[in-house]
Amino acid sequence: MKRYPWVKYVKKSQPELRYESPIWLGNHSNGEYFHTQTPYERKLREEILKAGDDKARKLNMDRREFMASAAGYVTALSVIQSACSSTENGDGPTETVPGGAVVVTPPSNGPAPGATPMDPGNTTTPGVTPPADDGTMTPVDGTGGSAAPADGPMSMPGGGDPAQPGQYCFADTGLDPTMCEDAARAALQPPTFIFDAQTHTFDDAPDAAWRSTPVAAGFNSQLQGLLGFSGCPDVGADPASCVGPADYVRLMFLDSDTTMAVLSSWPYAPGPANPNNDQFLAATREWINVDLAKSFRVTNHAAVTPFSQPFMTALADGVGGWKLYPAAPGNGYKMDDATGRSFIEAGINAGVKTFSIHKGLPIAGFSVEHNLPDDIGVVAKDYPEANFIIYHSSICAGQMGGGFTCTPMEGPYVDGSTANTDALITSLIQNGIGPNENVYAELGGAFSQLMGNPTVAGQWLGKLVQYVGDQNVVWGTDSILSGNSPQGQINAFMALQHPMLTADVKSNILGRNLARLYCVDPDEARCQVDQSLLAREKRVLDEEFGKYRWALLGHQRPLGPTTRREFLRLRRFYDKMGIPG
Repeated sequence: MKRYPWVKYVKKSQPELRYESPIWLGNHSNGEYFHTQTPYERKLREEILKAGDDKARKLNMDRREFMASAAGYVTALSVIQSACSSTENGDGPTETVPGGAVVVTPPSNGPAPGATPMDPGNTTTPGVTPPADDGTMTPVDGTGGSAAPADGPMSMPGGGDPAQPGQYCFADTGLDPTMCEDAARAALQPPTFIFDAQTHTFDDAPDAAWRSTPVAAGFNSQLQGLLGFSGCPDVGADPASCVGPADYVRLMFLDSDTTMAVLSSWPYAPGPANPNNDQFLAATREWINVDLAKSFRVTNHAAVTPFSQPFMTALADGVGGWKLYPAAPGNGYKMDDATGRSFIEAGINAGVKTFSIHKGLPIAGFSVEHNLPDDIGVVAKDYPEANFIIYHSSICAGQMGGGFTCTPMEGPYVDGSTANTDALITSLIQNGIGPNENVYAELGGAFSQLMGNPTVAGQWLGKLVQYVGDQNVVWGTDSILSGNSPQGQINAFMALQHPMLTADVKSNILGRNLARLYCVDPDEARCQVDQSLLAREKRVLDEEFGKYRWALLGHQRPLGPTTRREFLRLRRFYDKMGIPG
């Protein structure tokens, strides 16, 4: 394993780099929801740190340096998998995993009723041969990917039952990927083209209009609450500088393998008080594409509200799509009512026919009724020329805001269900919208919440691939406010194995599906990116500091409150300023 001594040689005046799991398992928030660390997550973190310490000692390495490696990341995934594989329920015994770690079993969310439990040896999936060297999985029945479930609506990509639980497993190369960097990198190797459908940044310019606008006068105080506990180096002086365009470029394009991204809006009121307004997003897009990357790396949305609807034609120039928050305070519309239909028709007339719609992922202050996706199948049928990207894939739809708490948790699709992601699927079925038509499921802010439970993550993704379509599930991370570099989410997705997630399906989800939607040639875009100044800089950094430096560098805690008191303080500010979220 190549050694990167920078881990040890930071200035003595600087705080020592923390020894932390590369997968964050503590409290976190993106300012919209608050997730409280569970006892299970706390124990997982402890066992990951113990396993990392043990393996670093055996390799005679600094334990922080070990965690900033592919082997360290695979170690974290192996501990999570061992915990999830030990029992089907949350009340089972503890289990000793390789490295001597003792882990507790996860809370409920075990395999679906009737599903075959995962092999505790973490090597096989029922009905599927062990992964090949490239991480792909092949149906045992020899169908070559044409097998279909008995009552499913389509031929399953890769075959297999979407209700089967997922697992983190690694290619059987004869090498332990938790102790061999090359084997670990091979297990996590992503495709060459990754297109992130949901990313965010904010205007940090000293003369930004929001700084002198009364309604946004407290925005930096809001960011103080959002970033002040993250180790952001500039938080004391100007918190906005930690989520500005430069930070965005570093986290998205230098510290991750992301090729292209969509800059999306947040639910702020339009106008100069919005630190994430359409003009800023367009200017950031041009700065990255023209001045910095000299290649097509970013497209952007324009926000649609009842206020901005008359201006949609003017806003359409250069944007890739529209961003809508039907459930946000002051909005309160359904996509199939008069307001929603007027937005769709105005967008189509303006020549931009892609609509990204926040559904599910409850936010405090959002209307539960208007956050349900029961309107999506209706408008997809009525407007076949339009494309509807459902942000967060309607996860936890029908729940009260604000947080990631589904009751029940996501699992295999239940026929006719109107809860959670099932509500989206039911709406599609009831309106005759089949897989791979004009509705897309986006993973941002949702997959990151399921990474700690591969059983649920596999079943959730399996039903999306089955009912929304293997060509219509699109990658998203909700970066940069939902965590640090999105690379950790990319790695977990690549390591997750499920009968529905063949190598081709993963490649499509991570980039090619969204490329088709935004009329991008992935191969041409990849070639341009590889030759760009930004890509050359990334290669230099990877060689000098290691590809997995993001586990230690930059924001070492999520960019959000990490205690409930911090979150409630942020909520009080939101209420005072009239800001949803």
